[in-house]
Formats: sequence, structure tokens, C-alpha cells
Amino acid sequence: MSDTDLVQKSDLIVIAHVKPGSIVFIPQEGGSSWRHTAVLVISEVIKGKNASTELPVVFRYGMDPLVIGKDGNIRGVSRGISDPNSQIVMGYQGGEYGTIPGDLAKDHIWFLRFPPAPIHPTDKPADQNVLGVSEPEELQPVELKSYFEAFLALNPEDILKNYASGNSTLAIRSKTYLNHLAIAQILKEPDVQKRAQLLLPYFLFTDDKDRPPDQGEAALQLWESCGQTGAAMLLPYFDNPKYRAMRSDIMSLWANAQYHGGIPLLVDLLTKETTYWQNQTPDQRDLWVDVRPGHSPTMDQITSMRRIEMILFVFRQVPDANAKAAIAKLSPIWKKMFPGDSSRGLGQELNQGLMIPGV
Repeated sequence: MSDTDLVQKSDLIVIAHVKPGSIVFIPQEGGSSWRHTAVLVISEVIKGKNASTELPVVFRYGMDPLVIGKDGNIRGVSRGISDPNSQIVMGYQGGEYGTIPGDLAKDHIWFLRFPPAPIHPTDKPADQNVLGVSEPEELQPVELKSYFEAFLALNPEDILKNYASGNSTLAIRSKTYLNHLAIAQILKEPDVQKRAQLLLPYFLFTDDKDRPPDQGEAALQLWESCGQTGAAMLLPYFDNPKYRAMRSDIMSLWANAQYHGGIPLLVDLLTKETTYWQNQTPDQRDLWVDVRPGHSPTMDQITSMRRIEMILFVFRQVPDANAKAAIAKLSPIWKKMFPGDSSRGLGQELNQGLMIPGV
């Protein structure tokens, strides 16, 4: 759900916290699903009307409050809250599973909705009249109050521009939204060369800590809407030391775009990585093989194998005769360095000779 839809579709938006002891686990009749009810203590109303400072709500199936005890163990609320000092967080499940940071006993922004239809066949009619949450996006940190208030205005981007400097939660979220709008505007450019050139600043970065907001959307559009043209524009950046942190991003885009023009650079990089392992002593290479305590690989070894794994991923996605020839040349070297199945899987494909389909 987009942030615009989140605000527009919510019947009531409040800053509130869960009243201690108010969460109740309710198993659903006739099935294996469940829900929770609770009482919110309201500090402020952002959208809608509510006269009371306390509001009964429902956490619908998929939104599960979890208890984190002082021992760090996590369990469902249905098992009880034995420790009054326990922290309660919101877990969620569906397409993915995770937890929303922050103690529910402290204020959050709650985006509450009436369900448009029964969530479950056994829902009671009364459930349709209870506000609640059913998606993880419907619970947000209070630091984003100004951000979401902007979507109540006619042109939220005019307001968000004032928040987009710095690295605060508010600034990053504002920049992400503004970048999303900018990328959508760029996609209207009919000339693919110009379109790719305009997308580049939203994709490139020199340090992973400075990855542009919505960079993933820019990457998607560089290969989806610009294809080979967008992929080719990344050639000068691959070996540029300034953009070394982007190598995996570039390789992933080349794989998705089925771009053959980057294969020679990857063959060269794979050859260099092979030389790196050749120059190590057997004892040093054994750090990669030996899984006993105290025999962990070095960070350089891990980084090298990650590069190799990414190169092989591109080779599989982009069948290329040059890639196949490089594998045939390097496989005997890897077989000598890591005989048998001893290379923890990552170098094993090189050891055995990578099979590239369609070549």
C-alpha cells in the first residue's frame, strides 16, 4: 500500500499506545485463525473524529502482538504476560514475517480502518464495526507524524521538500517519496537514451551508507524500461574505484537485463578472484573449508566468495560463450585448490565446471 493510500483509506489516524493489560487473544471459531482485541489510549487525532481518550480496536489475523521478556525470549500474547516489565511488539505474517520495532506500550501512529468485508467466514457482524489494523504499514513511528500529515494536503510534495534534508527518519522517508515522484516523471520521457541518463543519479552511489532512497525502483526501471541501453550505461562505473560499492547492484541489473556487454568485465574479475585464492597458502584456504570453531574465513575471503557467487549468478542468467570458455579455463585451477566437494558450495561450481544453459 502506498503512503498516499495509507492515509486516504484510513478511517481514523491517531497517535496512541496500547493500554497495559488490555490485549486479549481470541481464537476464531471453526478454523485455525485468530485475532486480538486491545484498547488504545489516544494522545492525538491526526485524521477523523474520536471523542474518547480510549478506543477498543482489533488486531486482525496476521497482526500478532508478541511478548519480549527480560530474558530476550519471544512468545505470543496468548501464552500470557508473566513479567510486567515485558516489552510488547507487533509481529506480522503474510507474504513475509517480521516485527515492527517499538514497544506497543509507547506511542505510535495507528492507521485504523473498518474492514470492507468479513476477514474470515466466522467473523461476527459486530467485528465489522470495530476499527483495527491488518497490515504492518498501518503502524508507524511517531517521528513520521509530519510526513503523514503532509498527505492530508492537496500537494504533499510541496510540504515534504521542507523535510528532505539530513538523515533523520523523517528526511529519509520524505526523500524516498520525492524520488519516487521524480522517477515516475522520468519514465514519461520517450527517448530511451535520455530516460536512462535521467535515472542514473537515482541509481548510483559511492558508499552503501549513502544509497539513494528508492534506489531499488531506479534499478528496476533502468533495466525494465531502458533494457540494454540502461545496462550499457553502467559499463564505465563497474571498474571505477569510486563506485566499487555498487558492483553487486550493477551485476544484478546486468543479469536482469540479460546484458552480454558486461561479460568480459566479469570474466576479468573472476580471473582476478581466482588469482587471489591461488596466492594463498593451503592453510589459508583451509580457513574457508574448515568449519570448526576458531577456523572462520577472513573477511577478505568472504568478500571474494560473495563476488564469485554474484559473477556465477550473472553467468547463469546470461548464457554467453565467453563465460563458458572462462569457466572451462578456470575449473582445473579450482579443482586443484579445492579438491572434491570441499569449497563450501560457493567455489564448488567452479571446481566442477559451471554448466551454462543455452551455450
